[in-house]
Amino acid sequence: MTSPQNEEQVGPVGCCEEGIDSCSSPATKSECEESDGVFHKGKACDLDSGKCRDGL
Repeated sequence: MTSPQNEEQVGPVGCCEEGIDSCSSPATKSECEESDGVFHKGKACDLDSGKCRDGL
């Protein structure tokens, strides 16, 4: 059997730091690399600081 064409493996989800004070989550590693960001697996974006942090 084949999987549906629209089903894509996204990989681990986490937070992407895209600049000094800019981040986004949830994000995948591939999405983050496309925007030249730094991926942090399993973390979340702290909107106040713009950094990826644990347990938000």
